[in-house]
Order: sequence, then C-alpha cells, then structure tokens
Amino acid sequence: MNNNINLNLYKYFYEVAKYESFSKAANSLMISQPSLSYSIKVLEEQLNKQLFIRNNHKIYLTKDGEMIYNKLKNIFEELDSIINNNDDRILGKIVLGVRSSYAIYILPIYINKLNEIYPNLKVEFIIAKSNNLLKMLDNQEIDIMIDENKYSEKYKSFETYPFENIFFTTNKKEKDLENLKINIEYFKNNSLYLTKNNKISHFIIEKYPYIKTEIWESTPIMINKIKCDNSIGLVPKMLVLNDLKSGNLKEVEVDIEIPNSYMYITYLKKMENNKIKAVVDFFKEFKCY
Repeated sequence: MNNNINLNLYKYFYEVAKYESFSKAANSLMISQPSLSYSIKVLEEQLNKQLFIRNNHKIYLTKDGEMIYNKLKNIFEELDSIINNNDDRILGKIVLGVRSSYAIYILPIYINKLNEIYPNLKVEFIIAKSNNLLKMLDNQEIDIMIDENKYSEKYKSFETYPFENIFFTTNKKEKDLENLKINIEYFKNNSLYLTKNNKISHFIIEKYPYIKTEIWESTPIMINKIKCDNSIGLVPKMLVLNDLKSGNLKEVEVDIEIPNSYMYITYLKKMENNKIKAVVDFFKEFKCY
C-alpha cells in the first residue's frame, strides 16, 4: 500500500466526477486537460481500480469510482463549509440565468442587497428564454436558473419563494378607485390586460372566457400600456415596486379567483456548494416588499 497520499489527485478526481467532463474540470482547476488526464491515470494505478468508463466522448463513474466520489463529496463539502464559515468568505463568482423581465425589474433590487451581504461575491447574469437557460444549466454554463417553471426533480433540485399576482391600475385618483367594483362584471365591459404565454393568463382565459382581455407580447410592454391606457392588468407585484412607490401605478383588489404563482430557483444537485446555497437561501428569505 502506498502511504504517500497526494490529495491533489483526489481533488482532481472529485472535480472530473462532479462535472462529468475532463475539459470542464480542467477549466475549473485551471490546469491543462492532458495534465488532468495523466493525474487520473496515476490515481487509478495507485488504487489499482478503474474509476471512469469512457464511451462516445462521455465519461461515467465505475462502481468503485462512484463509491469513492460519494465519500469525497462529503469531505470536500465539509472543507468548503469550514473555509466559508462567514459572509466575508463567500467569494468568487456565481452566474444566474434569468428571463428578461426578471433581469429588468427584479434582479437590481435583489442584487444590490446581495452585494451588501456578500461583498466578495461577484454576481453575473445571463438573459435568455427558459428553454435556453435550461440547456445552459445542464451544460453548467450557469449556476442558478430563475423562472416560473418547476423542472424535473430527476436531475434538478428546486427552491421556491412566492411572488404575488395582483391587479394594478394607473392614472386614477384614490377616490375613483374607491367607487370601482372590480369583478367579473367589470371585465365584461373593460379589458383586462394579460401577458402572452403566461400560465396565469391561460388560467384566466380558460376560467373566464366571457370577460374582455387584451394580450400583450411581454410584461414590460403590458406595464407601459397599462400606464398609457388607464387600464387594469395582472402583474406580479415584484415587477412594479418602483411604480407603486412613486404612485405611477396603484394596487387594486379584484373579486375573481387568481391562482398562486411562484418563482423557482433551480440548480444542479451535484454542483451545490456554499456559494449556491448562500444565494438560494438569500432569495428564499429576502423580501423586497
């Protein structure tokens, strides 16, 4: 038995197993891919065990490799926890993937506060459609994905926090709002503004096919139309906080059923680390209103 244990070899093995890729692990470790491949070969020779199966440009853990990886995972996660045991030590970079409306309206509020709590953590974000973000998450191009969909728990881990869906109006004085009874009858004569391809919009249209609706391509466009047309639309409260505070929009109650809606924080279980956990916990706990 070789008593001269090189911990770097186990770290290299752990990163390759985590990323399921030599190239991505080499990039993370900032070493060359040939050097990484050689190190894994050395470790396999020392242990006298095959750790990976290479098949059609993909790699898979052997049973021995999986057993070693599961043990190392606990060790390296505990080490990461010891190193990052306070807010000042949560450092490095994390990449968030978000939809455009979230990037415009929600992220600035959250990111400013996140920077206060974790000043040494650099936060970047990529704006794309949900399908593209999901592919980026699978390819480990982003660390966390934020949108309104809940994806298969077969290979994802989910965290959620709710945001409210409320009707808003603008250009109406408070006394005018008090005289309005906003219910199904109201929307038989006045259009309700909704966003295209939104699950809440689909619910409203299916449940109340007899009310008047106007469908807009995106939430930002709809918000501007609500302001211009003196109309009422269904908008997540988080997207119009500044307009509510300034008085450009007013919140009104409506007497129709609206289902709860949630924004989902999605990340790969195998990529979980202290940075991801810290950011996910922040989004779950911080309330911007």
